[in-house]
Amino acid sequence: MAEVLAIVDVTTATDIEWDREFDSSRSSTFFQSRAWAEAWREHEPGRWSLKPMSVRFSDGAHAIVPLSSVRTRIGTRVCHSSPAATFGGWLSREALTPTHGGLLAQYLASSCGDLVWRLSPYDPSQQGLDIGETEPDYTHAVELESDFDVVERRWSKGHRSAARKSIRSELDFREADSLEDWRRYFGVYQVSLERWGESVSSRYDWSLFEAIRDHAGSHARLWLAELDGDVVAGALCFYAAAHVAYWHGASTRTAAALSPTNGLLRRIIEDACAEGH
Repeated sequence: MAEVLAIVDVTTATDIEWDREFDSSRSSTFFQSRAWAEAWREHEPGRWSLKPMSVRFSDGAHAIVPLSSVRTRIGTRVCHSSPAATFGGWLSREALTPTHGGLLAQYLASSCGDLVWRLSPYDPSQQGLDIGETEPDYTHAVELESDFDVVERRWSKGHRSAARKSIRSELDFREADSLEDWRRYFGVYQVSLERWGESVSSRYDWSLFEAIRDHAGSHARLWLAELDGDVVAGALCFYAAAHVAYWHGASTRTAAALSPTNGLLRRIIEDACAEGH
């Protein structure tokens, strides 16, 4: 008779365990990393408590479950699978099955009380879970190939044209390599906020960008488009083993005719293909 799969041990995950599983998991996103959680804890001191779990199964499989407890404005606490309602779930260097995922979901539901969890579409073990009432959502994703030309051919004619026009222009594209670069980008973001006005869905302080830079290392890369030495657009991307997230972007109107964002994203995608993401 086959043994029934079960969770046999749950302990607090160490920093080393969390980092190791994040780096090893092919289904991970940066939002499940310790760096992302640490950045938010530093950005909002006193609100966030990190509660990562190390879970072992009866078949020998192992998973790390990133988890944070957040103090609300009325003093209660809510569990977040990942800060800012980004992709959450668990991390494992092994390919967990939907049965593993179901057990983890049941454990979270029974032990966390109020839980904010955005299911990751990149983890097969998170698909089809019976976790009660949920809200449908969507994300936009580009499937990467080692050959960038294959990826580019899938784009519309208009997108290809705008990106190539931008690349051929007098714009320079590069990765930020100093704190001053990050500050210059934040200045562009401030200009963008003024232009967007009340329609903007979120506003982030400099302290969050600084915390991300301090904690994420090479997993957070800020890309810049410059015209005559001035930053006219930027994109902050987060990198995991097989996933790249375009999390934040801003631009000025200075070089709008040159489509700097189109050229910047083309450069980012081409780089991600070359690196094997």
